[in-house]
Amino acid sequence: MSENEAIGLAKAHAAAWAVPWLRVLKTQKTRTWWFFGVEWYSFIVDAGDGRVEASIRVENGTVNRFEYYPNDPQAFLLPLWAAYPTYNSVTTGWRQSYGEQYKYRWHSFYRGLSNEAKTEYRRKYPPPTDEERCWQGFYEQIADVPATGEHPIGEFIIGRVP
Repeated sequence: MSENEAIGLAKAHAAAWAVPWLRVLKTQKTRTWWFFGVEWYSFIVDAGDGRVEASIRVENGTVNRFEYYPNDPQAFLLPLWAAYPTYNSVTTGWRQSYGEQYKYRWHSFYRGLSNEAKTEYRRKYPPPTDEERCWQGFYEQIADVPATGEHPIGEFIIGRVP
């Protein structure tokens, strides 16, 4: 996969989630262990109204990370399944990788929304319905129910945060 093809995948993901795209500000290539091929392309993108941090895995041609940070504090962050489209709801990436920071930021953002804004957010970003990704009931069981600390490991595994 070429750099331009990787940018094309990231642009298509941006378009699917209505994220603006002006230009790539920075590109980083992570080489394979033998240094001849590229394993990952990572981009920082000027979205006009914010920035995007995206990573494309070359081996299977997938968008693995797509974090959109709008400048407007009233703008919505992308839901977890859009920011990390290859993660399911209980993958270890939410606890041991980039996804952990985004998950905490997203929960803080979501909990700060008014009830009307939460309703609009849930309408705009319904969870995926495929069973293998395990997002059914996310808003009702996880996002709207903060962790109590009573069962910290279990709550952490299923994604609840204080």
